[in-house]
Amino acid sequence: MVEASNLTAPPENFRAVYGRYFGCRPAAFERRIFWRCLPLWSWPVALLFKLFCPSFFNADLEFLQSLGDCRNPSEVVSEANSLACDPALNEGFLRTPLGLRLSGRRIVRVAHAIWPPLVRPTWTPAAVESEATRFVVPTPKVPHVPKTSRSAPPPPPSPPTGPDANLGRLAGPPRKRSPYNPAGARKRKQ
Repeated sequence: MVEASNLTAPPENFRAVYGRYFGCRPAAFERRIFWRCLPLWSWPVALLFKLFCPSFFNADLEFLQSLGDCRNPSEVVSEANSLACDPALNEGFLRTPLGLRLSGRRIVRVAHAIWPPLVRPTWTPAAVESEATRFVVPTPKVPHVPKTSRSAPPPPPSPPTGPDANLGRLAGPPRKRSPYNPAGARKRKQ
């Protein structure tokens, strides 16, 4: 059962939960999640940029610093969705085509993997039923009336007979004309 003090305590931020799960200090959060959320195939190029141009990833590290202050998974997901719209993180030739940018999907996967599940009260369906039936007025039972059988569909109309029997054939749509026989007449066997 959950303690009462746990229910009133403010939720931990993403930085603290990440540090507890992966065993790292909160100060190393940005560096550790940066490499975890960068695509693997871009690591060698990113390492070169970190060595020779360390300011290239400043916008990414600022984003991860604000990400660390999120208090629940839904905030992390909304921040990860805003990652694709942030021009500071997506501009330039090296960011998107070469993959030197953070992956929002990886951030969401990490958040859902490490965040503890929400505390839900324990209940049983029987307890819910007894609560619901207390406020519902029972409806009177209606006697069961058997369904009537459907009648058979009417038979199709019979073809006309007599002297006017062939008139119906002339009233149909015109025959499609062929480019080889523009008059539309059929060739007769001779």
